[in-house]
Amino acid sequence: AAFAAAGCVTSEKKAVDAVTHATPVVPWRPFPDAKKVRVVQWGMRHEHADGKFHSLRRLPDDYELVGIVDDRASKTPAEDRDFKIFDGVPRLTPEQVWADKTIQCVFVEVTNDDLIPVAWQVAKHGLAMHLDKPCGQNFRKFEALMAFCFLWVLYRRAASAKPLRSAANTLDVWFGFYLLAGLVLLYYTVSHLGINITGYRASMQYILLFYLVTRLIRDDADFKMMYCVMIAGATVFALHGLYQFVVGAEIPSTWTDQAETAVRTRAFSVFSNPNIFGAYMLLFAPMAIGAAYAAPTPAQKVLFWGCGIAMCAACLVTMSRGAWLALAIAAVLFALVIDRRLLALMLIGGIAACFLPFVRSRITYLFTPEFAESNARGGRAKRWETALGYLDDYGAWRCGLGYGIFGGAVAAQNPINPALDYMYVDNYYVKILVENGIAGLTSFLMTLAALLWNGLRACGRASKTPCKPLCMGMLAGLTGILVHSFFESLWEEPYMMALFFAVAGMMIYAGFLRKKEETA
Repeated sequence: AAFAAAGCVTSEKKAVDAVTHATPVVPWRPFPDAKKVRVVQWGMRHEHADGKFHSLRRLPDDYELVGIVDDRASKTPAEDRDFKIFDGVPRLTPEQVWADKTIQCVFVEVTNDDLIPVAWQVAKHGLAMHLDKPCGQNFRKFEALMAFCFLWVLYRRAASAKPLRSAANTLDVWFGFYLLAGLVLLYYTVSHLGINITGYRASMQYILLFYLVTRLIRDDADFKMMYCVMIAGATVFALHGLYQFVVGAEIPSTWTDQAETAVRTRAFSVFSNPNIFGAYMLLFAPMAIGAAYAAPTPAQKVLFWGCGIAMCAACLVTMSRGAWLALAIAAVLFALVIDRRLLALMLIGGIAACFLPFVRSRITYLFTPEFAESNARGGRAKRWETALGYLDDYGAWRCGLGYGIFGGAVAAQNPINPALDYMYVDNYYVKILVENGIAGLTSFLMTLAALLWNGLRACGRASKTPCKPLCMGMLAGLTGILVHSFFESLWEEPYMMALFFAVAGMMIYAGFLRKKEETA
């Protein structure tokens, strides 16, 4: 947060003054019982060197700047800079840095060509570091550096007399199981190694966010900040979507059928299409309502209710029938666990919505011959039939065609088989089935079942705390995404996958990893 406030500035006086007098967006809060960190800045020639220097100087209670390693003797290319800003700071040699065992961290601010060589020296001496972008000019050397640092961290953790508080949980095992099952399927179905690995990475990499989130949330303050930032962002997008609907934002003709005359526009905000926007809204609407139930003051309750209602309204004007159904199921699930009086309110709201012309048009159109013809010609029914037909054609029901071969973004970007009609199947479960077969779909469904079961357990464990409606809001939103995935390839959107697993990690923290003495 401190570096976000300080920014990456140039040496121009005006920019420096702006940084010096900036107010942090989020006040810096060190770890409990943390002491002032003794640091060295290595380098003055990087474009961000003066910005990092100002950041360190603005945080005297957290960092003690021991000195700077002068890198001006380096012959690597760099912009001409004014180094007067660093006057008065002690200059250190590398040997002095290594000899001072009280130094805890090094900020590497040398030129781009020198970043990795200097970082290797720091890593070999076991010092923590901040390595500025772009982390060198050679990606292989950067990967090797990251591998070395990762192994060093494992060694230090294993040798530590006071290990960190464990964040291990049951879902660690289940997500690990799914990652491993994917590797086994990758081995058995490999046909085009590069594409298969890319498909595996696209399907699996965002699961790692779950492991990060469960281990980076330190306490309830972190959890609340993350939860509220997500709701605030979703509220902004919801209001933008409602604005688009009011002004009748122009949309591509492919987003509606010519027979749907009552539909004049569909809200999409900044998302790639209304269906993804609807999924985004249904993920966070239950979380906002859960926050309203957990809020301690009437004003906060009104605020969160307003956020939740805005998201529900924005979901409505996306005209996404799949998102409507998923939101309804998520809302019913939330009401059954938290407050069954909401069922009557939802029934009244649903009936009222059916009187809106565009809602009535979107629903009644499902039962027309025009929809049946359109669906059979190029809609979801045709896509699903085509995908399942390929499993028959290639006899691939057991393990599928392989990662990245058909049904998703990787396949669409790599059309290697002229016999396949490349398309998005608009059903993530069918996409997994066609790529990974019954084995892959079974492992995926088992993992999802574990997620939902542990979500219910999290609600039960938090039943006597204000975290229960928050847990239920997150579980309802995740369930909505899983329902909507029957009609849309939501997990082909990187940010939706990232948000899904981040919210899953937050739910596990709230239900399993919180200290009992903490309050939400």
